[in-house]
Amino acid sequence: MKDKKLTVLFLCKTNAVRSQFAEALLNKIAPLKFNVISAGVEPDFSKFKDTDGIDPMALKILKDSRYFVQGLKKKSWKDFENYDGKIDFVFTLSETAEREALKEGIKFPGDPN
Repeated sequence: MKDKKLTVLFLCKTNAVRSQFAEALLNKIAPLKFNVISAGVEPDFSKFKDTDGIDPMALKILKDSRYFVQGLKKKSWKDFENYDGKIDFVFTLSETAEREALKEGIKFPGDPN
């Protein structure tokens, strides 16, 4: 029987750099083991409109390093409150993300908190 993929959410402040790097990295090194998503607790959707909200320098570094970037875009943690599936792990990549997650009492499907 084929093992089920685990779902990992990387959460940072704006979802413009750190969490995008983490998503691309884990997607590259373990695509058969994980469904990887990322989000921000305070995403600013007015920034970096030409690159789907991702910092252009971060996107360039990922592309130049041969990471798969198709489909990467800025997302809010609120997009995953009613995620159709279970989130097995949530990794906060900034103090702001951790503080806001605790303050807001963020709950994700599967209750990985």
